[in-house]
Amino acid sequence: MLKTFFFFLFSTLAINGMSQDHIDWTAGWDHKTLNQARNLPSSKMNEVEENVLFYCNLARMNPKLFLTTTLSLYIEVRAVKNSSYLSSLKRFLKKSKKLPPFIANDSLHKVAEIHAVHSGKKGTIGHQNYSKRFKYVEDVFPTNGENCDYGNQKAIDIVFSWLIDEGIANLGHRKNVFDKEFSHAAVSIAPHKSYQVNAVMAFGSR
Repeated sequence: MLKTFFFFLFSTLAINGMSQDHIDWTAGWDHKTLNQARNLPSSKMNEVEENVLFYCNLARMNPKLFLTTTLSLYIEVRAVKNSSYLSSLKRFLKKSKKLPPFIANDSLHKVAEIHAVHSGKKGTIGHQNYSKRFKYVEDVFPTNGENCDYGNQKAIDIVFSWLIDEGIANLGHRKNVFDKEFSHAAVSIAPHKSYQVNAVMAFGSR
């Protein structure tokens, strides 16, 4: 069964200066959990792409702790304005159960990379040729999904654009990150003709 989500998100979160590159977004987390979240064997992702998966894993592995640590710090540092979407994320994390971390997968990375590079060169948005791209992995991952983001260069901003999902009524990006069926994922980030940068995260379940 294909589980496809056709959502995209324009960047609404400000990208702050280089002085914030060294913020510890994981303060309050134990080393064992952090190591489990970074379990990325044979990953072809670069550091920023790995960090997107890492922060998504933290949110999945301990939603309540993520709420009181990483999200709270992000709201303070980025001066995120309160909204119904932010409030719903807080409620969601408070009641969500723990999930296993995503396992990085090179085949899913290739699917994400193809779309990120193509979208970037063409200056397009959305999920064009979704079925064609995921046909490459559908034998291994018959259930799959995809998130796209435009304009955010830092991993933490990409992740929170999906988790807050401002303006996306069905919260499709957030649902993908917390979908208990998805066991594997990968991220690809590429330059974008219109938005400077775009990120694609491909999800799969066996």
